[in-house]
Parts: sequence; C-alpha cells; structure tokens
Amino acid sequence: MTGSIAGIERFDSPGKGRGLRVTKPFKTGELLFSTPAHSYVLSVKERGCYCEFCFTRKEGLARCGKCKKAFYCNAKCQDFNLYLSFLFLSLPSVALINHSCLPSVIVTYNGTSAEIRAVKNMQPGDEVLISYIDLLYPTDDRNNRLRESYYFSCDCQECKTKSKDKAKLKARKRSDPIEPEVISSMVRYARKTIREFRAFKQIKTPSELLEMCEQSLDEMGAVFDDANVYMLHMMYQAMGVCLYMEDPEGAIRYGEKILKHYCKLYPPYSLNVSSMYLKLGRLYMGMERYSVGVTALKKAMAIMEVAHGKNHSYLTELRKEITKK
Repeated sequence: MTGSIAGIERFDSPGKGRGLRVTKPFKTGELLFSTPAHSYVLSVKERGCYCEFCFTRKEGLARCGKCKKAFYCNAKCQDFNLYLSFLFLSLPSVALINHSCLPSVIVTYNGTSAEIRAVKNMQPGDEVLISYIDLLYPTDDRNNRLRESYYFSCDCQECKTKSKDKAKLKARKRSDPIEPEVISSMVRYARKTIREFRAFKQIKTPSELLEMCEQSLDEMGAVFDDANVYMLHMMYQAMGVCLYMEDPEGAIRYGEKILKHYCKLYPPYSLNVSSMYLKLGRLYMGMERYSVGVTALKKAMAIMEVAHGKNHSYLTELRKEITKK
C-alpha cells in the first residue's frame, strides 16, 4: 500500500497493530505524504461559500443545475466531482497512523487532500504518530477520552511518566499549602462544570453562559492557578462567548491569559496555539492595535508554515492580511 511513497513503509507496530514508519530522515515541516479523501462533503454552514469540489472559497459560485443545492467554481469542477465518485484511490491511508501523546507528525488539509508533515526531526525507523485527541489535558483525562472514543489507552512515554501533569494541574500558591483532598475535590468540580457547560450551550443565553464561566473561574481560582488546564478550558469558553457577543475587549482579556499558558503546555507547532494567535491578531487589528496585531499574526504564520506548508492557500491569504497594515 505504501510502496509508491518514498521514505514510508507499513509495519506491525508493537502493541498497536498496523502502522507506518519512515525509512529515511525527515526534517521538521517536511511533507511525508499527501493523500486525497475517498469522500468529502461541506458542512451546511459552509455550502455556498466554498466550491463543492476543490473547496476554494470565492464569491460568485455557480449553483448546480441538476440538484440546485451544490455550488461550484465552474462546470469543470462540477463534472470532475461527479467523475471522482467512480474512482478508487489507493494511496496510504491516514487511518494507518497510530496515536501518541508525543506525536511526530501533524495532519492538515489542502483542499480535499490530507497532508502529513513532520513536527520534529525524524530518523529511519521512527514511527509516524499523530494525536487523536486534544493534548492540553492531563494523562488521566486524555486516556479517558481515548477509551471512550477509540477503545484503547496510550502507553507513550508521556503517559508513563506523567511529566507534564503537575504543570497542567497547577494549584495556586498560598502561604498554607492546599491539601490534596481539596485539589481532588476541585478537579471533580471542574470536570462536572465542563460537562454541564457543554449541555447548557444549546439552552442558555450567551449572558447566562458567560456568567457560568465567570462563576466557575471564581470557584476554581480559589484553588487552581491560571495555568491549570481546567481554568484555561473555561477561559476559552468565556472567550468564545465574548466573541459571539461582539465584545472584543473581553475576548482579548481572556485570550491573552490563555495564550500565555498554551505556549508552554501544548507541543511545538500546535494548531491550537496558532489558532489563538490568529484570533488575537485579528482582534487587535480590529481594535486598530496594528503593531501587536501583526506580531501575533506572524507568530501564527510561523507555526502554520510547519503544519500546513509554506505554499498553502491559508498562508497566502495570511501574508496578504499582514501586508495590509
């Protein structure tokens, strides 16, 4: 299956089943391989904004004359999209890439193709590994998510040593040390609050959701440091509500706190970090804080150049955005 892709081979990964590994060195940011999707579809909210075939975003898309629902750049894109329905694609599948909380690659998308790039220097024999989950959270949370969604637990070096858990569960410094039982109780409260917030998103008003965020942050803040991932989770939710309520100053206030710790807790070249730089950069630009806005956008671009490749359309648009001011 991988014989036609230079530098990649399939193998039996101990304890994991089938996997992929490299047979030659790859540098950080280098493309290992690209594979087109077997099938793909736009979400309802994106239909009419992107071409159904090439996923190009543009004005004036042409509505399909047959179904009257799909939109294309032109007749060529429409005809080729129908033709693709009958093709069998036999390139290496992303599904063969195993999980690790210490990933060696990242998967991003260029149109309808998945692109796999190294996020660290790789040597022959290194397994191609991605993360299936959000890596912000501590070991127990990550493995609970893996068991719930993928029916396995991770035994990577980070999960064995839990070396980052202390930083991720950081407690507030006080003259009288906080008892472990108090911290454990607050962790249970945080997890319960996160579940409740998820359930209430479709029910409560934005103002009520923001109040819920602020109350939980006050409660957790008596025990947890701002760097604690449960604090960061609720700050992120609060930032999202502020954005929805068109409160850029509130969004920036939360975003700046989040980003300070994201940079330390996420692995290098994390799209979660680049996304936060993008959000803050655009908020700064909208507030006419151009210097700090350009700085944030450039930091996002540095991560995206590794994750997406320097010639990706996202980078082209971002460069234009930066040069406007």
